[in-house]
Amino acid sequence: MSAILGVLFALFAAVYVVTGHKARRLRSAAPATQDVSRVADPDVWDPYEMALLAGGKRRLGEVVLAKLYLDGLFRVRRRGRRYLTQARLEATAGSDPRGHADADNAAVAAAIKAVGSRGFRYPADVMAATAREETWTRSTLARLRGAGLLLPAKQLRRLERWRTGAAGVQSVTVFPLAAMTLFSVMLVTADLVEAGLPLYIGVPLFLLTMPVLILALRWSGVPAVVIAVSAVAAAYLVVPDVPVWVSVAGLIFGAVWLGTYSIHRATRRSLGARSPAGDALLAATRSHIGERTGAGRRDALLLVALYGLSMLHVSVGGGRRSAGEPALGADHPDVAELGAFAAACGLTGGADVRRARRWRCRGSVRL
Repeated sequence: MSAILGVLFALFAAVYVVTGHKARRLRSAAPATQDVSRVADPDVWDPYEMALLAGGKRRLGEVVLAKLYLDGLFRVRRRGRRYLTQARLEATAGSDPRGHADADNAAVAAAIKAVGSRGFRYPADVMAATAREETWTRSTLARLRGAGLLLPAKQLRRLERWRTGAAGVQSVTVFPLAAMTLFSVMLVTADLVEAGLPLYIGVPLFLLTMPVLILALRWSGVPAVVIAVSAVAAAYLVVPDVPVWVSVAGLIFGAVWLGTYSIHRATRRSLGARSPAGDALLAATRSHIGERTGAGRRDALLLVALYGLSMLHVSVGGGRRSAGEPALGADHPDVAELGAFAAACGLTGGADVRRARRWRCRGSVRL
């Protein structure tokens, strides 16, 4: 069994290394834009196109949501909570979605239809309606790709399939180990109770094992489950009557799994959809928008496209920013209003922003 697992993890590592290498070659073969000063002008690319380039369909949904909110097409009826977005959107009485300035944009039109439908809508519903609009999105992606801002989709998709499959199988290998850990904790707890451990300590110790594993999975993903299982295996070293090989096997599995996962993390940096020219365009646009004075509503939407609603909330709310992150025009009324809207929708800049920083990489965008 150990030999099979060893071969399996070696295959995972090989897939990650090979796909990462191919992605780097694909990126190095892409033409680099020497002068992006012209295309970096916000008048060349509208906020919706920049949103697709910067953050994919999810960022596009955020920009559309921000646009409709600033235009007064809906109001927020309930504030959000930290872990579950509870904000509900209700169409504003008397608003005329048909006369919206961007109604000819199919993605915006889909969001307008979702907001104007009967009853309440959650922000995620409106963003999902935008993501389902394929015609406009496909043509815009073709334009971005034709301008050399995105890498070829076919080659990237093939690499992503290999990596996604390997990562999925690697994640599945953890759950049998977690089940065995839960079963072993039950047996060890029973032995400790028979040896004199009070029930009021032993029973909660067993009952808390599953919630801890579930919360670790919910908050930090599969790697946190591996760390928790490894911690249990290490604790078995000091428990009498538990064979040492059980702890050693658990610790070795955890070390190998986390080592393979670190290879996955290290080799995914070049796997984003943007080309070097696309990265240069975003950097130039961020610099350009930071130098502008008297920013209008279009620039507020461009900030959403470049940074996301949650980052606007961090800026407006005075949250902590990493080095090099601008204040995002927090004194502008539209930006301040969007920051408050992000807070009402539960985009508080906590785990959302930390996750974005943790996975930040060149060309990082899912389309």
